Amino acid sequence: MTAPLARMLGREPEVDDVFREIPSPVRMAQRQAWLRAFMSQQWQDQSSELHAWRRDMLDAVHQFPGPVVVFTHFLVINTIVGD
Repeated sequence: MTAPLARMLGREPEVDDVFREIPSPVRMAQRQAWLRAFMSQQWQDQSSELHAWRRDMLDAVHQFPGPVVVFTHFLVINTIVGD
């Protein structure tokens, strides 16, 4: 998916694990229900693990020296944009 943009920009895509999908404390079978509940809550209601996930992403974004494109999951994007 990133190849056309990378070619256009003359850049190689870089993979950064900090922009990984939100970690969930439940098995895959319960993940959908957990995500629904998570999305209806506030950050102050979240676990320290989720606060660390969010902080690591935001720290990485603030270290970019200029414009950047991040291909990732929607919850990652919403977390970054909502900061």
